[in-house]
Amino acid sequence: YINDWPNGFGILPYSKTLIIKGPKSSGKSFLADIKEKKTGALFLKKNHELTTSILDHHQAFIIDGFDSSWREEDILHYFNILHENNKYLLITLTQTPKIKLADLSSRINSVNKIDILMVDDELMRVLIFKQFSNLSILINDDVINYLVKILPREFPKILSVIRDINKNSLENKKKITVQFIKSLVE
Repeated sequence: YINDWPNGFGILPYSKTLIIKGPKSSGKSFLADIKEKKTGALFLKKNHELTTSILDHHQAFIIDGFDSSWREEDILHYFNILHENNKYLLITLTQTPKIKLADLSSRINSVNKIDILMVDDELMRVLIFKQFSNLSILINDDVINYLVKILPREFPKILSVIRDINKNSLENKKKITVQFIKSLVE
């Protein structure tokens, strides 16, 4: 959906709105970053004012991490003004919050939703590569393939193991190899 933008992004009546829902650290913000780079989208913050100038300069908008800490009135306002101005909206969330405003609830329920589910091998490869890249570490395919085999299929645990590998590598001044990782897990 992100790579195909703007084709097939949403469904009627809100064909320019998409919700991505997934567990913590599942890559939702990463996908939102791709959307921002691809479209020049503006990340909306809590209490963000949508002026005419902002609307004129952006075709797409992102609400990253929608949860119960956001004011429902603000989300409804963003939703309505962006829809009225024919703009794209991407919303990411971990869990759909309990929504009290009936108008907002009906809009959220009418939007195309994508769930990020269980981590498959390809997503794990991408996640492992990205996490090491974020740490400015280049690792080879053997290391990635080994980690795909041994790591649990839970995002927070994957991230924790990668941080531990990096920490141990730095402390021991060792290159990250399959042998090095085996020595840590044995």
